[in-house]
Amino acid sequence: MLLQKGEILKLYSKVKEKNLLLIPLKIYFSGNWAKLDLAIAKGKKMYDKRDSIRKKELQRTIKEAKSKYT
Repeated sequence: MLLQKGEILKLYSKVKEKNLLLIPLKIYFSGNWAKLDLAIAKGKKMYDKRDSIRKKELQRTIKEAKSKYT
């Protein structure tokens, strides 16, 4: 991905103003260059994080119970 200064500044302003995240999806190495595929995404809200943690813990306890009784 080749970006000019204006494009870099546009990405930077989106990340700072709107509280977005800049996420590297893939990294390619070509000689002395490293190329990135980037994505812009919103972060999770606090209630979404709690819900995700609750689901992970539930799955973990189910898996532990299955392994204990099998």
